[in-house]
Amino acid sequence: MAKDSQDSKFVADYGDGKQKQDESKLPISKRMREGGPLHGKMIAELQLMIRASESHIEQRYEDWDRVDEQMRLYMNSDREKVLGDKTLDPKRRNMPYKDSIGMPLIYSTVMTRVAVLFSQLTARTPRIHYEGRGSEDMMGARVHEAMAGYDLEQSDFDMQVWQAIMDTERYGMAVWYDTWEEKYGYVPKTGVSPLQALLAGNDPNAPAEREYKLVKEWNNVRTIDPRDFRPDPNVPISTPQEMNFIGHKDYMNCLWYKERQIEDGNGPFFNIKEAISLMSADKNQRKVGGRFMDGQYLDQQIIKYPNLPVVHLQWKIIPKDWGLSENTKPEIWWISILDQANASLIIRAHRSVYGHGEFTYGVAQPDRDAHAPFVPGMGQQLIGIQDTANWLVNSHIVQAKKIINDQVIFNDDLIDAIDMSTPGPAKQVRLTKRGKRLNEMSGMKISDMYGQFGMVDVTKQHLETVQFLFPQAQRMAATPDTIQGMPLPTKRTLGEVEQVNQSATLRLGQSSSLVDKQLIAPFAKRLIANRQQFTSQKVVVRLTGRLIPQLAEQTKGKTQLEIGPNDLAGGYDYIAHTPSMAPDPARQQATWGQLLQVIAGAPQLLNPDPETGEAIDPLAVFDEFVKAGGINYLDQFKKTIAPMAGQAGPGQMPPEQPAVGGQPQAMTPDQTNKAVQSGTALPG
Repeated sequence: MAKDSQDSKFVADYGDGKQKQDESKLPISKRMREGGPLHGKMIAELQLMIRASESHIEQRYEDWDRVDEQMRLYMNSDREKVLGDKTLDPKRRNMPYKDSIGMPLIYSTVMTRVAVLFSQLTARTPRIHYEGRGSEDMMGARVHEAMAGYDLEQSDFDMQVWQAIMDTERYGMAVWYDTWEEKYGYVPKTGVSPLQALLAGNDPNAPAEREYKLVKEWNNVRTIDPRDFRPDPNVPISTPQEMNFIGHKDYMNCLWYKERQIEDGNGPFFNIKEAISLMSADKNQRKVGGRFMDGQYLDQQIIKYPNLPVVHLQWKIIPKDWGLSENTKPEIWWISILDQANASLIIRAHRSVYGHGEFTYGVAQPDRDAHAPFVPGMGQQLIGIQDTANWLVNSHIVQAKKIINDQVIFNDDLIDAIDMSTPGPAKQVRLTKRGKRLNEMSGMKISDMYGQFGMVDVTKQHLETVQFLFPQAQRMAATPDTIQGMPLPTKRTLGEVEQVNQSATLRLGQSSSLVDKQLIAPFAKRLIANRQQFTSQKVVVRLTGRLIPQLAEQTKGKTQLEIGPNDLAGGYDYIAHTPSMAPDPARQQATWGQLLQVIAGAPQLLNPDPETGEAIDPLAVFDEFVKAGGINYLDQFKKTIAPMAGQAGPGQMPPEQPAVGGQPQAMTPDQTNKAVQSGTALPG
């Protein structure tokens, strides 16, 4: 459940509705009755906003459909010819050949880019690394980082990244919707075994041995279909926080809304019973305008639990202007509308409860342009080359079929017409009696008895032209043959191949950086704000790496830590290191390996500091080297060994050897091996 409102907040602001009060004192959920004055006043304005936003997005449907068809290698022979000014010629077809194939130009290019960008955006572990701005923030940053890892796991973060990249490459935009989620469910009561609770649930007459409560809570992020996006049409989509309103259309089942009703105290929705009645009176089919799909959603007819087509909007308004409250300052309000052809009903209306004060949407573009309403994706940019390649290949195939099945002129007095007109390989064609006589007696050649139309293949160069077009597409998309896993047409040195790959990766890195900065980085900041504001449960997380002194004292050296609301309190101003930023050197194994090499080459670094008496512990450095490599369970391979006589204990310097003849005495091989094993000396 999205943390969209709290019932207690409604009661405090607007009254509980149990006593007789005037209309303005009732809760919003009571005042938003269907047909009421407040409902009628708002629904008219909201419908105008939604229709304007739909018209804005629908401008892109035609281009998006063409890209989707090419991604599926589907040829729509009924599609009208697209002219240069984007108009359609109803008398011509975009692909005039009925039996046509699609060249995988857009598919191979887009999927190569998606694979590379996905690997770049998911290479960092953890996906989001937080850093405090001051020493007092270090512990908070480590805790928030661990909690962020939990939230991303619950959101299936990597799959959201994949879908976002797919959308930017195909459609030129990707939309993320992030909310605080609370999941409620039945859990066994304390002291009751799961088996007892299960049996009680199966027997309606048995006493209830379970309770309905909060199961888990987390920051959730979801990728919205661009066709369902409802942005402010007066603002470029690259700047969502500057919009007056923003939202999306959803098709959740009505039971999802029933679980989140104000009446139950688990959510912000109301009028759900009325919404179900409106949907049951008409067919409820999920329709996505203009999309090319491999299948369609089915009509639900009149069913008990229909899906509700609902538009969720976040709208910045002055509440007093609409009679919602006496506040004259601009606020973000969350409003949801049942949006069906013959049914419009408000089912949610409340001020945003998010402390960060932002819209909970992020929009990414592959080539950001803050002055344009839209930018094309790579699939849209390649559609011209794709159409040309398709036409060249299919025209060549049609020409080849024509030559193979060409017409022949013959004299049916000399050649049997039935045999000549019957197709088939290695067939027998018989001569008539007259034909045999002329052939045998007059010496007439069989080749003189028929003739074939002269044919010239004008499409011989078409395939060569296609081979020219593919490299042009690769130049546009920075996807050379080597990145696509294809062998090179000519031999190249290893250095040349590496240089090409590095240049292509650098260009692709700019695209992944844009997606990161537009989607992931803003979400990472809101994630911390939500955690500090809404966390009510304790979660056990694992902290990687060596703990700082304050945290080590709090956890008594353990890396397993139970995090609660008090542990997350503090400022919001942490530095979020998202995937496109350079990783923390302290998390790279190569860094710790180099440090070990430096210590091995300069044993004097192990000497204690003359002022503080502190010394570098080579075993601790080695532990960090192992943890940076992803191994967090080295402790199970360790055991305590008592130091031998005259040998230093762990963390101590070896005792000075007695001098012989005024010179330090060298250690014997046995002493050296024992010192190396105990960690008090390094191998030479």
